[in-house]
Amino acid sequence: MLDRLRAQFIVITMALVTTVVIASFAGIVAIEYQHGIKAVHEALDAGIGHDAQAQDKDGERKPPDDDRDDAEDRDDEHGDRDEEGYLPPRIGGPARQGGFIPVAVYAISNDGTATMVSSRTNASIDESIESEVCKTVLSSSDGYGSLPVEGLYYKKMTTEDGALVAFADMASASGWRRTAATMSIIGVAALGALLVITVFLARWALRPVEKAWRAQKQFVADASHELKTPLTVMLANTSILLRHPDHTIAEESQWLESTRIEGERMQSLVGDMLTLAKVESSGAVPLCGPVDISEMTDGLILQFESIAFERSIDLTCDIEGDTIVSGDAGKLEKMVATLLENACKYAGADGQVHVVLARSARSGLATLAIRNSGDAIPAADLPHIFDRFYRSNEARTHTDDDMSFGLGLAIARSIARAHHGDIKAESTAVDGTVFTVTLPLRK
Repeated sequence: MLDRLRAQFIVITMALVTTVVIASFAGIVAIEYQHGIKAVHEALDAGIGHDAQAQDKDGERKPPDDDRDDAEDRDDEHGDRDEEGYLPPRIGGPARQGGFIPVAVYAISNDGTATMVSSRTNASIDESIESEVCKTVLSSSDGYGSLPVEGLYYKKMTTEDGALVAFADMASASGWRRTAATMSIIGVAALGALLVITVFLARWALRPVEKAWRAQKQFVADASHELKTPLTVMLANTSILLRHPDHTIAEESQWLESTRIEGERMQSLVGDMLTLAKVESSGAVPLCGPVDISEMTDGLILQFESIAFERSIDLTCDIEGDTIVSGDAGKLEKMVATLLENACKYAGADGQVHVVLARSARSGLATLAIRNSGDAIPAADLPHIFDRFYRSNEARTHTDDDMSFGLGLAIARSIARAHHGDIKAESTAVDGTVFTVTLPLRK
């Protein structure tokens, strides 16, 4: 499931990004294409417009006086025309406005004779196709057009003697092809890099989901394992009772008592599971109600004194008064009770349990430390003691009076975190085991 979700994340992300990239690149190429066509049209307009003004009454093409003066000035400044009056394209020198687009201007008579107009011509058409091109254009309508086979754009303007046509090479407007090729290479490379990044991003983004999914599967497996044993015992006891329908309750009391114990164990497990589910699903607790954790801890220590006395445990405390936090009093009481019960349970006979509660105005935290003697928690188990259903290998089996399912510490940590606090544990053979709870003081 997670692999399929990861694959869907990658596919959807790449599809969206690819669509955006293609649309952006297509827009840029379209703008480049329109810009190229516009530049060609402007060059054709310049050729046609100048030559239309320069045509005299006799049909001969002559530049006007001011144009001739300008042409002579340009000749003096940038070079001389050749014997036929052709001015080669200029390079170098001062910068000029606009891009240079070669244009060939022809005056085509009604009988199909084409004459190059030199006043604005800075290019020429190949002689092998010149006549055919001019005849084709002569039969077309006025305005812009193109000859894809010959690779030419043109603009035609009808005159009294025939037509005036300006030609430009299609390559003059093909800059968009280079742009498209460049962007295609850049786009493919960028999408390849993005694919690699997306794969890593998908793994990173789904890591919490994967962790939660595995935790849920483990939770279900552990809960099923814990419920399986009491159910098996209860069914076995019921089967034994059914074999002797004529026996009295007193005669079968041991099987009934065993069934009662397993039923209570299941009830305890279900209750712990519901408590954990409520705490984790509710999220952070609104910090609205004041809770005197000093008074609460004192009261719980009094309750556990009888348990400590029965087990010969020395239960001592050092409680700083008037330590006020915000949150749910019931949940906080369950957290402290769980930690006290855990400390008394594992302190061992003739052991010690010491409770310290202090507050720090500087850090704004209340700190509750519950220390117990006894065997140290193995280093391999210490990182997992707050996991749900976790118990060390030595404690995987139940005794008749053991109602522990490895949920108590998980519930305690969830309560602490719901109150914007946390719990940590330390355990050594010399100092024993200490659970430290930190909670924000009420402001």
